[in-house]
Amino acid sequence: MEISIKVNEVKNMDNIKGFATVVFGESFKITNIAILENNAA
Repeated sequence: MEISIKVNEVKNMDNIKGFATVVFGESFKITNIAILENNAA
């Protein structure tokens, strides 16, 4: 099974650094996975 991952960088947003899409083969696709930065100390 082929797995494809695409990441798009987002600029000018506070804690959202980008969005990702993952495709498993040609049958299952997950979109709009938010990539967040955590500033917790």
